[in-house]
Amino acid sequence: MTNERCLSTHGANRDLIHELETRHAAFLIVGGAAVAFYGCRTETHLEDIDLLLEPTTENAERAIAALTAAGVDLQFLATDLAQPGKRVPVHTWCFDVDILTPRPDETFSEFASRSTHAFLNDVAVRMISLPDLIAMKRIAAIESTDAAKHTRDLQCLVDKLGAVSKFEEN
Repeated sequence: MTNERCLSTHGANRDLIHELETRHAAFLIVGGAAVAFYGCRTETHLEDIDLLLEPTTENAERAIAALTAAGVDLQFLATDLAQPGKRVPVHTWCFDVDILTPRPDETFSEFASRSTHAFLNDVAVRMISLPDLIAMKRIAAIESTDAAKHTRDLQCLVDKLGAVSKFEEN
């Protein structure tokens, strides 16, 4: 049981998510959108979206096709998205997306197996699990230049996980 919310994003980001789903690209919603989904941020209309992409050649090619169809002027190749530990920003006047791939010590399929169903606008997506999001935020709180934001998110998420654990015990 979580404090899940209906999330939305603006047109170009929404179109990209739709294109990724249409092309069966394997990705999870992570970052601030996931934090909002679990009730740790008040905004539910999101300007930026963070995606965790399965880093295989085939999946990267599907993602490139989706990005192209959505109108992204690509500054990178599928090979860039088929490697572990990548962060590829897609920031233009109409897109605000960061595409991430799992770190070398992480496995996308494990994240995906623990993920949950969600909706972003009217598109069914997979949201990273609360425990996996907490693990990502722990790393971000150490490595990011915006450690204070990540630390706030982390505290709220840990509190949510504690509340879920207590609910499941009863």
